[in-house]
Amino acid sequence: MNNRAQKGFTLIELMIVVAIIGILAAVALPAYNNYTVRAKLSEGISQAQGYNTAVAEYYNINPDLPGTSAAVNLTDYANADSAVSSVKAIAVGANGVISIDYLGVNGLTANDTITLTPAAAATGITWACASTEIADELLPPDCSGT
Repeated sequence: MNNRAQKGFTLIELMIVVAIIGILAAVALPAYNNYTVRAKLSEGISQAQGYNTAVAEYYNINPDLPGTSAAVNLTDYANADSAVSSVKAIAVGANGVISIDYLGVNGLTANDTITLTPAAAATGITWACASTEIADELLPPDCSGT
């Protein structure tokens, strides 16, 4: 008799591999979605850095915080095209508070806003970053939901 060794995988082995791939995909997809949302939120905070600098300079010159973007010689940022950015608007409001509004794309809703609130300190301006609409686990590390 001619005994040949079988070559290939059994059905059980293939089903185990498919199950492992399914479990990995179930864990990886939500983590990737959270990562992309955090990246979009960080994009807005990066775009607002010029506003932070302008408010801090205003405070150094005047012992007060500005009430509008015009007071710090900036215009409000406005965008309606999600291909350009996920940030809809950036503006300086009362007491130098910078609000960053997001477009409803990639896990964000049109009502999502992050606020950067300045506080006068002996060494200059310190910033508090917060949001009431965005879940804490999606906010950048230096922000907290309030």
